[in-house]
This record gives sequence, structure tokens and C-alpha cells, in this order.
Amino acid sequence: MKKPPSMSKQDVVEDFCDIFTLIMGFAELAAANPHIRSDAKLARYLDEIRKSGQRGSKLVQQWAMDDSDAAKR
Repeated sequence: MKKPPSMSKQDVVEDFCDIFTLIMGFAELAAANPHIRSDAKLARYLDEIRKSGQRGSKLVQQWAMDDSDAAKR
């Protein structure tokens, strides 16, 4: 079995940010659909997906910053 290439923490951060950006983008595209906008329950679900993506992205960025701050000490 082939060993996967090792990833730096920055690579992981960038990959997670890309994933969260895609999730938020597709949630916004879906929410822009008139059929979905007319369904209040579905619109709320999509808004929660978007908000969760934003929180996740901020958390990953904070995690990256905390580590770089610790390295400076």
C-alpha cells in the first residue's frame, strides 16, 4: 500500500478553507433559486449551512494563526 504524501498544516488549512468556500457558495446558489426561496424552511436550512461554513472557515483560520503565534514565542 502506498503511503499518502504528508501535508503541511498550511496545506490542510488551505484545503479546509477551499471546502468551506465551496459549501457556502453552493448554499448561496441554491438559496438564489426562486423555487427554494419560496420554501421558508428550506431557505432557513440553506442559511444555516452558509453560516456553519463561515464559522468553520474562521475556526480553521484561527487555528492556523494560533499555531503561527505560538511559533513566534
